Parts: sequence; structure tokens; C-alpha cells
Amino acid sequence: MPLSSGLAKSLAYLRKRYRVSERDLVALANKLEFQEEPEESWEEIVQRTFKMRKNRAKIRKMDK
Repeated sequence: MPLSSGLAKSLAYLRKRYRVSERDLVALANKLEFQEEPEESWEEIVQRTFKMRKNRAKIRKMDK
């Protein structure tokens, strides 16, 4: 999936700054690529991503 350079830079920033997984980045890229104007702010997207990561960590802990 080719990304615009602005979107690619934004996703690279998220990856480095907030340690976002590649799976989450792909989901973000898919969502943002098809929207002309994001309905959510970056802060909201990042907070939701952190919440998803916490939930996955809890599930992994329970599986052990």
C-alpha cells in the first residue's frame, strides 16, 4: 500500500516516539489513507492505541 510522504512521516514519528506496533500502524494508515480529513485528532488516535495495547497485554497475561 503506497502512502503519501506526509502520512509516512507521521507514522514513522508515532513508531519512534510512542513505540506503536507495526500492526497498529497499519490499521492507522488504512484508516487515515481513506479519509480526506481525519475525524479524530492524533491525540485521540494515540490514546486509543495505548488502550488497545494495554488490553492486549492483559489478555496475554491471562493466557499465561
